[in-house]
Amino acid sequence: MKAEPAYSERLKGDFLKSNAPAIQILNSLNTGVIVCNRFGEISFSNLYASGILKSSKETIAKCKVKDLLLPIEEITEIVKTGSQERTRQEKNIQLQNGEEITIGYHISEVKETDDAGENLQFAITFQDITKWNALHRDRDRLLKIATVGDVLPTILHELKNPLAAITTAVEVLLEEVEEISTKETKGSLQAILSEIRRMKLVFEGIGATHRELRTQHVMAVDEAIREAVFVLNAKAKSAGITLNCAVDNMPPLFLNTAVVRAILFNLLSNAIDACRSGDEISVCAGLKNDTSFLELVVADTGCGMPESVQAHCTELFVTTKPNGSGIGLSLCQNTVSAAGGRLEIRSTPQKGTQVTVRLPLEPPGATALPSESR
Repeated sequence: MKAEPAYSERLKGDFLKSNAPAIQILNSLNTGVIVCNRFGEISFSNLYASGILKSSKETIAKCKVKDLLLPIEEITEIVKTGSQERTRQEKNIQLQNGEEITIGYHISEVKETDDAGENLQFAITFQDITKWNALHRDRDRLLKIATVGDVLPTILHELKNPLAAITTAVEVLLEEVEEISTKETKGSLQAILSEIRRMKLVFEGIGATHRELRTQHVMAVDEAIREAVFVLNAKAKSAGITLNCAVDNMPPLFLNTAVVRAILFNLLSNAIDACRSGDEISVCAGLKNDTSFLELVVADTGCGMPESVQAHCTELFVTTKPNGSGIGLSLCQNTVSAAGGRLEIRSTPQKGTQVTVRLPLEPPGATALPSESR
């Protein structure tokens, strides 16, 4: 008696021949297609499926559907309950090469009748939607940021005057407090004033980078840098991080101190977030090249960045922080570039990061910044 051919062999009739019209059509689709039986054995995969899964058709044919996409039990349940009609089906899968992607898929039940009876098959069509999901996340974040941007000017305006009034009142109290007052009272007032200044710096860090760095009037940039470091030192100290500051005495410069503080706030905040207890951060600033440009350096001994992250860290919405916006460093880069300067980043994983801002003191184009030595 002639043995019954295996399921996969029985399917290799005229329909599954590579030159069959239906197969040519399936191979021309820009969608992955895999066909399996109720045991999860794969009988067919098209060319696009090989591209998505980064595996040859021969390799796919040797696998079961659970090894590539999802368990046959899950496939059967989806078809039985019709859940894919109500929600979009997505799944994170790991490819044979270790890469993880997200696929969007649809499952269809196909019943085939031949001499051996009725065979139940499942056709799975799928797409790699990893990049689309990332794009949607960026879009949602952009919409949230745009919403905040609409109300931010009003918030800043409403808080600016009260903060100024509180600051002035506390400063007067500190000056007039008599020796008879306890040190605790004076210490509390100092703490209040420090927190108010930190709030002001935070608001500047949010809004000031949208303004131009250059001004028509000279300002005390060295004092602005020292103030920003002093205010953020409390945050660094509470995290067990040592914050060192070496700022040269400089003449007043045609630079907006609010924007300078905002840039430093963003750079220092990133450095503090990258550090652990026991790490150090150094802030250095001064005039270089015969006072033709200002150099501001923020260096830390924190976790550092791999090359893959560093290559994109100044791009909008790129962040490694769970709750980060990915806009601070990008805005700093744009603000510095618009003033004819450069923002340079050097980072080594587990060793730290150094960010150098170089700003020409003459209008853009009048002074060429020296090339960075490597």
